[in-house]
Amino acid sequence: MAVAGVLGMTVTAGAIDLPQELGGLPKDAPARPTTQRPYPGVYDQPRARPESTMSDSAKIKLEGDLDAARKRQQQFKEGRSKDGGAAAAAQAAAARDKAQNEAKKKPSAPDSR
Repeated sequence: MAVAGVLGMTVTAGAIDLPQELGGLPKDAPARPTTQRPYPGVYDQPRARPESTMSDSAKIKLEGDLDAARKRQQQFKEGRSKDGGAAAAAQAAAARDKAQNEAKKKPSAPDSR
């Protein structure tokens, strides 16, 4: 019976007026705003995208590029597992040496100070 009385009091008086021990707001709680905020527009549609989505041909090209990269990665992985990475290290060294030789062949630009 007492519980029904307390529940009835919360409905009529409001939970704000209850003491904190009974579930009311603390004394230092900020005051309620006087005007209610607008309800968020949950059904609003987003703006149109500035650019269109990928075309079918672009998707097919991208899938092909991804497949090729996946195959290269698999071949690299298989090559490293067979020879312990010696072939990959040799390829990297050859590419580095080639880049250094090409850099030496190019004449440097004259200093324009």
